[in-house]
Amino acid sequence: MRIFTASILCVLLVGAGCGASTPEEDAAAARGAPSTTTTAAPTVTAASTTTAAPTTTAAPTTTAAPTTTAAPTTKGSPGSGPSDESWTVLIYVMGDTNLEAAALVDLEEMAEIDTTGNVTVVALVDRTPDQPGLGGYTDSGVLGAPNWEGSRLIEFVDGEIVFLGLPDGSVEDSNLGTAEELEAFVSYGLNAYPADRTALVLWDHGGGWTGMGPDETNNWDILDLSELRSGLRAGLDSAGVDKLDLIGFDACLMATYEVASSVVSLADTLVASEELEPGHGWDYRALNSLVSGEATTSQDLGIAIADSYLQQARDYGTDTDVTLSVIDLDAFVGVQEALKEFSRPLIEYPAEAAPEVARAVTQTREYGSSPKPENSSHIFDLGDFASNLSGLGIDTEIVELQAAIDEAVVYKVAGPVAGRATGLSIYLPTRPEYFDPNYVDHGFAPGWETFLQSHYQAGTQIPEESVAGFLEEGGEYFFDEDGLNFFAYVDPAAEDALAEVIIYYGVVDPEDDNLYFIGEESGWIFGDGSGLVGAIYDLTVLTIGDGYDTSYAYTDFSYDETEDLFLFDVPMTYGSADLTDDSYVDLVLSLTIDATAGDVVSEVYFQVDDFGQWSEFAADPEGFIWPSIQMEDSDGSLVWVDAGDVPLFADLPSLEYSFEPLPSGVTLVAELGVFDYAGNSDFLSLVDLVP
Repeated sequence: MRIFTASILCVLLVGAGCGASTPEEDAAAARGAPSTTTTAAPTVTAASTTTAAPTTTAAPTTTAAPTTTAAPTTKGSPGSGPSDESWTVLIYVMGDTNLEAAALVDLEEMAEIDTTGNVTVVALVDRTPDQPGLGGYTDSGVLGAPNWEGSRLIEFVDGEIVFLGLPDGSVEDSNLGTAEELEAFVSYGLNAYPADRTALVLWDHGGGWTGMGPDETNNWDILDLSELRSGLRAGLDSAGVDKLDLIGFDACLMATYEVASSVVSLADTLVASEELEPGHGWDYRALNSLVSGEATTSQDLGIAIADSYLQQARDYGTDTDVTLSVIDLDAFVGVQEALKEFSRPLIEYPAEAAPEVARAVTQTREYGSSPKPENSSHIFDLGDFASNLSGLGIDTEIVELQAAIDEAVVYKVAGPVAGRATGLSIYLPTRPEYFDPNYVDHGFAPGWETFLQSHYQAGTQIPEESVAGFLEEGGEYFFDEDGLNFFAYVDPAAEDALAEVIIYYGVVDPEDDNLYFIGEESGWIFGDGSGLVGAIYDLTVLTIGDGYDTSYAYTDFSYDETEDLFLFDVPMTYGSADLTDDSYVDLVLSLTIDATAGDVVSEVYFQVDDFGQWSEFAADPEGFIWPSIQMEDSDGSLVWVDAGDVPLFADLPSLEYSFEPLPSGVTLVAELGVFDYAGNSDFLSLVDLVP
């Protein structure tokens, strides 16, 4: 429930989105999905104090080199330097996307790593060609090196980049979305730079179980988890290395059960984020902890990365919901076993489990969410989900799963909104229409897939008396200082099958008599056996202005009681400045407001592409943004439409947000919806004038 007074909050929020940003902030706005301006992107890299290049090892044949090419540096022998052990860190930069500018920012950050001692940093960096329709997101050089097209193999030496690769200086655009390219890079890096300890960081957009990518100029190829595993395994075998000390993902949504399962025997430690990553990503200077001796193990390094990531997010003001997990992959085997035991009763007794599962999901932390379900990741926090289950007689299984997660997740950081993050997420679409059949192809969570299918099957067998539906007498509503209060009853026999109550609210535009829905939020199932449900709407609407025009916006609202924060997901569409192409982008504005002070705590724009890859979005300020709302079509269906005929300028730091009271006398339409665990729903509507 929104508990603020609309008129007061309106005053507090006008102009709250206008805070000036630094050039570094402007350069740090993309991480995981297409974007158009500079943005920082992470990677972790370190290399041995001694590295001699074997005469039998060459750079990947698909990797281009500039006209001047250097051989790998030699630093002595493993074990020399200020720390006892040498490190080689390989960074796989899939920068052949709209994150290209962000890659350059991170390369500069990597150059600040002290590689004169026990650390070697080697990166394979893919860039877009400067051709119409084929990327060309930036033509900037980096660290004194001019712009290049295609792929380059780079070593960082004394704060500069040294190009490695083919001796003839030829240029080739490698497809980093393939297992073969990953294999070639890992094989070359580990053979050419032997070290006591090794790490690999993969850098790009991320989507959890869908993998990473895409490589835009190679048919938008995704590096999926099967390719990731096979390419990494082959590369390790070629170098005679059993497994990495650390594997990291500087990308969105990669701290999932499925990702960990795909690399469980290929590294000791996994570092990844459950949540979407802000554009600046990791702070690569954390690798200097290897040089100083502060980090001597892979877990030490992971902790240093996590701490520096959180601090950098605080510096940029993007720490509201960031997460980063350091996972012991040896201990993760215990999570796999515990999940089997946890899932077994849910599979064996699906009819009993289904209502509890559906209700638990509505209370569980979701990552990569959107008001448009087709754009949501449907990835939820695994430990939080388990803690929300009750009444199934599986307390032992829940406790053991949570204990296994706690043992595997040796360290984690989280922003104030992400306090319930337990460090590991999982794919959990509760409705079959949201389930992606490609999930089963990779086979990294077969038991979990069986559970999901049993849950969907239970939905097809829901008893008729349990189907969500309101009683015939309808509902009641009234207006007071809190706004609209809307209550109704379902059949008490169906109460236990209910999963969620949602109120949707809209207004009738007096100019065209069309109904436009402007928001939604959860209501309550009172759970006293009476069948009573209800919700409250405070009669305000979010407006967004660019200094010239103002537009209504749709909000999916929730309240974080622990941190006293209002959370809003706002769907939008972005278009380029020329508006001559059809490459419009779906965005979600994640807006967080201090519930007491009324201040905007954070405002981050995220994008999800057609491949399920997420990132922070950096807009061209000369481009345009249309907030989205839902319109009732002539057949009664709802369609997403632009909120106004005139778009807003996409100068994101300058946009203004205000929650304004609906004008008195405007026709208000509200719908109270109830949903059961099978996805069945029923709605009650009211039409009245705003008092």
